[in-house]
Amino acid sequence: RCLDVKSIIDNAELVLRSSMERKESRPIPFGFRRADYLEQDDENWKIFLAIRKDENGEFKFAKLPTDG
Repeated sequence: RCLDVKSIIDNAELVLRSSMERKESRPIPFGFRRADYLEQDDENWKIFLAIRKDENGEFKFAKLPTDG
């Protein structure tokens, strides 16, 4: 159960950090509305946002292109 809780916390942190990294709003069900970035910005943010933890435990983001 402790590993389950750790995984849930890690997942919640990833969702929060990736939502903060994306500088736009996405309509539900694909994302969240941000008070500081109200508009959808397909020109800069129609991407996959990849996230990983490096060896120091820091989150690193990479923008990956989509096919559409």
